[in-house]
Amino acid sequence: MVDDEAKGKTSSPEPTIPPEGDKEEGHYNQPWPKESFNRKDMIGWGLGLLGIIVSILIALGYFPKFQGENQQLLEEIRKSNKEIREYIKRIGAESFSNDPDKTEKAIENFRKNPQTALLGEAIKEAFKFQQQEKFKEAINKWSDIASSAAEASDNNLAARSRLSVGFLLEKQGKLQDAIAAYNEVLHLKPDYATAYFNRGNAKNKLKKFLPAIADFNEALRFKSDYAAAYNNRGTAKISLGQHKAAIADFNEAIRLKPDHVGAYNNRGHAKSDLGQHDAAIADYNEAIRLNPNLGKTYNNRGTAKSNLGRQKAAIKDYNEAIRLNPNLAQPYYNRGNAKFKLSQYTAAIIDYDEAIRLNQHYTKAYNNRGLAKAKLGRKVEARKDFEKARDLARLAGNESLAGRAVQELKKLDEE
Repeated sequence: MVDDEAKGKTSSPEPTIPPEGDKEEGHYNQPWPKESFNRKDMIGWGLGLLGIIVSILIALGYFPKFQGENQQLLEEIRKSNKEIREYIKRIGAESFSNDPDKTEKAIENFRKNPQTALLGEAIKEAFKFQQQEKFKEAINKWSDIASSAAEASDNNLAARSRLSVGFLLEKQGKLQDAIAAYNEVLHLKPDYATAYFNRGNAKNKLKKFLPAIADFNEALRFKSDYAAAYNNRGTAKISLGQHKAAIADFNEAIRLKPDHVGAYNNRGHAKSDLGQHDAAIADYNEAIRLNPNLGKTYNNRGTAKSNLGRQKAAIKDYNEAIRLNPNLAQPYYNRGNAKFKLSQYTAAIIDYDEAIRLNQHYTKAYNNRGLAKAKLGRKVEARKDFEKARDLARLAGNESLAGRAVQELKKLDEE
């Protein structure tokens, strides 16, 4: 028997499907977006926002350079912080709605301040390194900013900077180091929902599903409308076999964000696991409608169709998945399975070959290629594939799959 595989759970990092995992919303962590401040942004702001204006100015890139960690620099930062407070007082004396020109002038004076100008260049430089994928340089820069900000008693900036460090470590697959960085963030800012979310994603990747769920719970405690956290908590629940609870999370993610492609894809995956293949296809259709360039979703829809016996329709979806992502092994494997079910054994072997070329440890592909070769009477080659599948399965601790390969070897011996 051949088994199809879905590539369904898209949690970050891979975090939901766009742009690469999962990694979505807060997880893609751009704490200082490049935007511009203008009069329209000012009008209508209330005095209740004054307490966070420093964070907003940082977010908008208004501080142009910060380098090193010496005492003189720290004193300059402290001086800048004092001046920031003075500007807040000055801005607070104005009426935002009645005279936005005065507010703009105060902000412009703030931007020209040579002392506060130290910080933003470092942020811009760190972002430049990050965008160029110069991870070591970016991590060093964010770490410098975080350390100096912490010594200057700016825990908010220190937390944001350490969050960037964690994100970049996670992006490199250094998950334990990333978790350590997120721990530091939460020490600085215990109510930081994004830090809980990111730490949950790292734990999810380490297959620590219960601790991941605990972090997603905390993220939702501090940010109840966090659609990405519902989505990624759902993926962890799927991994624990809690499919109905996972579907409830995906429902909530979709309610909060109706165009959440990843949640539709993941809900389809959960429904397919429950044998609800028609309902799964409906979710995959919606995901594809929202984003027609997702190879993984075509692969998943093909698997649902294959489970309903619609092999030719499944092959069309696998073809599209391969066209969109030719380096993904699973669609080749699944297309091989569909062809196997149609008794197209030679064509199936070609697809299994490609799946194995892309993933040399693809145990199921070796096993199923062996089945196809056995159907064609190529018993010596089939034996080699079953032995390879058995050995790989044992190395991975998958005794069930290893047992299946052993059973196929016994059948060959009996013939």
